[in-house]
Amino acid sequence: MENKFKLISVIIKPDDLNKLKIVLRNLRNENKDLVVSSPKMGKIGKDLLISFKINNLFQTKIVKTLTENSLTILSLKDRNEILKQIKEEKKPEAENADQESEVVNKGWGDLVKAVSDKPHTPINSLINEGNYSEILKIARDFRINNKFRKEAVNGVGAALNILIARVFRNGSLSTEPLEQIETLLKIGGDQSLKLIHEEDLMKAACTKAIELATLSEDSFKHLITICNNRNIHSFSTIEAVVKLSEIIFSDADKYFYLVELSGTDLNLRWLNIAFDSRPKRMEKQKIASFKKLVDFIQERRNNQGFEI
Repeated sequence: MENKFKLISVIIKPDDLNKLKIVLRNLRNENKDLVVSSPKMGKIGKDLLISFKINNLFQTKIVKTLTENSLTILSLKDRNEILKQIKEEKKPEAENADQESEVVNKGWGDLVKAVSDKPHTPINSLINEGNYSEILKIARDFRINNKFRKEAVNGVGAALNILIARVFRNGSLSTEPLEQIETLLKIGGDQSLKLIHEEDLMKAACTKAIELATLSEDSFKHLITICNNRNIHSFSTIEAVVKLSEIIFSDADKYFYLVELSGTDLNLRWLNIAFDSRPKRMEKQKIASFKKLVDFIQERRNNQGFEI
């Protein structure tokens, strides 16, 4: 006996979930005999896989309506035949739907296997490129076999080391290293690295950013940019303030322009927050240098009648 129900699976973006619900609700309102089972939901990367059963008699209508609403059907044995019928009715949307026929006949297992078997760039190549972001994507993709994902996790650190060294080298050869400093700060503030416990390399990236900012007098002003960055570790924030303090107080007259820039641009509230969350073991000299600059700038602002 022919099964009275047909399984339908659609793959959609999360933003299209409400549209799917509305389409099905309207179909039920228009067809009192239509039965739609409770849906089952799974994830495929950033997409949602929704599966549900319908009365066999409404199969053609359901597929046609979903296709017209740009909702991609993944699993339905007779879909190609139904799309052929839709095309014969000369519906403009049918041609687009028919073009999808190669992929939509895959079920959940076939789809996962197809994605898992898709060729990936070798991890070693990504490491050599310093492309840690792509490696992280592979490491988090549950559709990829565990061996390859484990290889990716182990390769993140190596890719970071290569990237940090390359960015620093390029910055040291540039007369204006702001772009490289910002790249290093982006690494230093990347929360996805914190989730896999790469804090040491995040700090290392910030240390290199500070180093770039101190390679020439023209770059000293970029220390203020580093000081104000709220995404990096408080340790790195304090290191930047200490370095700025050392430069300013080595010759306050010579570096008066830094005093003025610090007076207008330094975010003292943020610096105090960073200082309160500093590592317990910090050199007394660094603490003294930090407080010396912050107190000095605060006093100047008070005397000038404004606070930032």
